[in-house]
Amino acid sequence: MLNNQNAGYHNQQTSLNNNSVKLTSRVELHISARNLANTDILSKSDPRVLVYTAFPPNSPSYTWKLLGETETIRNNLNPNFSKTFVLDYCFEEVQHLRFAIYDIDNNTATLDDDDFIGDTQTTLGEICGSRGQKLIKHVFNHRKSNFSRGQIILQVEEITQNNDDIEIQFQGVNLAKMDFFGKSDPYFVIQRSSEDSSFLSVYKSETIMSNLNPLWQPLRMPIAKLCNGDLQRALKIQVYDWDKYSDDDLIGEVETNTEFLLKPTYPLKLINKARKPGKQNTGDLVVKGSKLLKNYSFLEFLGGGMTMSLIVAVDFTASNGDPNTPTSLHFNRAGTMNQYESAIRAVGQILAEYDHDKQFPTFGFGGFLPSGQTSHCFALNGNPQQPECNGVEGILQAYRQALFNVRLSGPTHFSQILQTASSYASRGVNNQQRQEYFVLLIITDGQINDMDATIEQLVAASSLPLSVVIVGVGNADFSSMSVLDGDDARLRTRYGQYAQRDIVQFVPFNKFTNLPFTALAKETLAEIPQQVCEFMRLKGITPGKKIVTEEYIPPEQQIPNPNVVNQMLLIQMLLIQMSQTQINKCIQMLLIQMYKIKPLYNRIINKYPCNMNQQPNYQQNNMNYQQNHQQVPPQSYQNNQQHYQQNMNSAQNTQQINSNQQNYQFPPNQQPQYRI
Repeated sequence: MLNNQNAGYHNQQTSLNNNSVKLTSRVELHISARNLANTDILSKSDPRVLVYTAFPPNSPSYTWKLLGETETIRNNLNPNFSKTFVLDYCFEEVQHLRFAIYDIDNNTATLDDDDFIGDTQTTLGEICGSRGQKLIKHVFNHRKSNFSRGQIILQVEEITQNNDDIEIQFQGVNLAKMDFFGKSDPYFVIQRSSEDSSFLSVYKSETIMSNLNPLWQPLRMPIAKLCNGDLQRALKIQVYDWDKYSDDDLIGEVETNTEFLLKPTYPLKLINKARKPGKQNTGDLVVKGSKLLKNYSFLEFLGGGMTMSLIVAVDFTASNGDPNTPTSLHFNRAGTMNQYESAIRAVGQILAEYDHDKQFPTFGFGGFLPSGQTSHCFALNGNPQQPECNGVEGILQAYRQALFNVRLSGPTHFSQILQTASSYASRGVNNQQRQEYFVLLIITDGQINDMDATIEQLVAASSLPLSVVIVGVGNADFSSMSVLDGDDARLRTRYGQYAQRDIVQFVPFNKFTNLPFTALAKETLAEIPQQVCEFMRLKGITPGKKIVTEEYIPPEQQIPNPNVVNQMLLIQMLLIQMSQTQINKCIQMLLIQMYKIKPLYNRIINKYPCNMNQQPNYQQNNMNYQQNHQQVPPQSYQNNQQHYQQNMNSAQNTQQINSNQQNYQFPPNQQPQYRI
């Protein structure tokens, strides 16, 4: 008999290993191309596409491995290829893809004698996160020119599987009395048959005390878990009487299948063969209701127009250490990223693929502001009215700038950051028409000092479209974080209120010190698709109608001259540390010296009108800052920041600039000094 001594204390359903939402999906990739360059003289090109994946997968250092190639379509500059590719989509991984288009001139096995039209690179996440899950990109042949050689159209469709759920409610009728001094305390267990004819437990209900006609709560579970998709597979339902001080007693059992449970025609007779003949019938099991429920996937919500937004919060408490010392967690070594920057990049590069405007609200907490107050939620870019940063690079830029102006303080409070994130999430998915989900990334170095308030905020946020990812940096004791991560038990406030669902994932950064930063993203984001689907199911929200994206020609990306890029980066770094007067003089000198470099000259002319006598007006900004208990930074700093941001915006989305930024090193003896 089944031993279940604790069943009487917990009136809750238990589903064994119940993962209602798979963390990976299989997708089919379709490829088309438009306006391809014609490399033939007497006819049109005969295009074929070669598809490459990164190897090893989910690694920042990878080589290209051929996944496969399409068929060749003769004399066609706008081909629609019939060959498709099946891929495993993992939300928490960066899955790099490369597409190379060739004009096939003969039937030889090598491509050396064929014409290369162009190629492009992307990620599977970028394709899945595009509107209508259709991505259109230009292809380039940089060996010949920096101009577009046509467009490639990449579209994915999820390969549908039986992801439906089944919902059933049972009631016991006239169950046998198993206790001498009282009524039975019944619960039931569902088992399914395996290939070797043995039975495996898949569900256990709650216990109803002292009741011979119990009505159990409806159960919901994946149809694949109940019967592995086989409606005829044998099921065994056993009803037990829970006993506190001894083994539980079997009341009776019955064999059936899923097909019958969906269309029951009569009560199920419970039989206990261990009882005497004539007393083996121990009651009836009645199906009060049953139905199949569609279990929508994460990709279906994305395809229906759901967007995801990232919110970032960075720990500015004094326990991080003086940012000017190498032992500080905020210390920036030339050419490397600290743990805060690595966590931002690892998580941000994944979620950025699903955010259409790439504007991320970014905050700090535990910092001492120039206004003379410690704030537990302040805009990292210094603008409380518009705390959004442009892309992951914008977040990193705002973080580095804040280290110059915000002193480290304390203590470590999460509640205000969570309250701010909840205010964003409350504007998200409230109905079927608007679907938006938020992920809050908190990077911290120590224990929480407002645990009760933090738990209350998390319990309240569990009903909102919000997930919270906490990354612990440094060597502090993070044992209290396990309380917030509700993998073992639902989060509960001191007043007895339970969270509706688990929304917190905690990961210690040191666990991934010797691993690629992509491993951190895989660990922190693995539960997000399941949390999204669980929230939608609880709210009764289904995916919107799949968005149909018409074909279009995207803006052609300009490839800047590397010499111009290097000079622009030098200007950007100088602008950060210079006064207004120095900036004015340098701009005048640069305009004279670099007049011959037309692209840079025109860019500076457009960005900086040469009226050096005009000073910026900070009066309105000062009023706004005072209303939010902030202080306007000095004019020199704010104007420098404006110049730097303008230059960054003008150069965004170019891979060369991103590479140069990462490799930039400060000149000797000119390491930036931070305030503390």
